Amino acid sequence: MNADAQNEELMRLYRIRKTVLKMLAKRGYNVLEQTLEATFQSFSDDVARISLENNNCTAREACTINVGKIDDAADVVFVFFSDDEKVREGGRAREGGREARDV
Repeated sequence: MNADAQNEELMRLYRIRKTVLKMLAKRGYNVLEQTLEATFQSFSDDVARISLENNNCTAREACTINVGKIDDAADVVFVFFSDDEKVREGGRAREGGREARDV
């Protein structure tokens, strides 16, 4: 993937992740304000840092979200962005023993 395509994919992930975080915050999940207000540049820097810290994981893996409800920390949601083409293209796939669907 060339640099323009990588940057375009990263921008797409940024917008999708930001939308998901806003939805979770509105539904009472514990999403940090600084995470909601992150700029594309800070997001890009975070993805690069996380990738290096985790044996060069993909940008999609670095975008994983794991948050609990504000009033019930046991109520947790886990959001991941699959690298599986079938899932990314809108098809359905099984991942981790459950049905997964990419946003």
